[in-house]
Amino acid sequence: MILSLNYLFGKKEETFDFEKSFELKEKEVFETVGILNVENLFCEGQVRSYGDSLLLNMNYSLDLHKICDRCLEEYNEYIDGELSRTISKTDNGSIDCIESFDGNMNLHDIVCDEIMMITSSQSLCNVNCEGLCPECGINLNEESCDCDKNRIDPRFSALLDL
Repeated sequence: MILSLNYLFGKKEETFDFEKSFELKEKEVFETVGILNVENLFCEGQVRSYGDSLLLNMNYSLDLHKICDRCLEEYNEYIDGELSRTISKTDNGSIDCIESFDGNMNLHDIVCDEIMMITSSQSLCNVNCEGLCPECGINLNEESCDCDKNRIDPRFSALLDL
């Protein structure tokens, strides 16, 4: 989703408002952080000119389909947030600055980067998820088992003597 903003550079206090819904197709990238799919992505915001730079203020919302790291069940997570970035035709080295050498802004890339930054490294269906039994493999959120929970891995038995 490319926004052509070249006409705003060099002007003072002009604005461009937008509302966009689109799909993200970076399945391989998102799977690295436990995201199966991104749906219902909606962005709305404004780009304001300040001479040689622009300011992007945007609100977004989306649904993430994820896999729980403990119980391996799929679950949905709704996310809404806001971001603010400076857009410049030169590289100023700031993490909050988007370089737009040709005057265009790729909204798709901005949203993908934001999702990767805000997504937790651990995906949990809920904070009290009990996960899978290490012995029999059943989902402990749905049923209990009679497995010995106090069994010590023989590789760590020497630690009991400390």
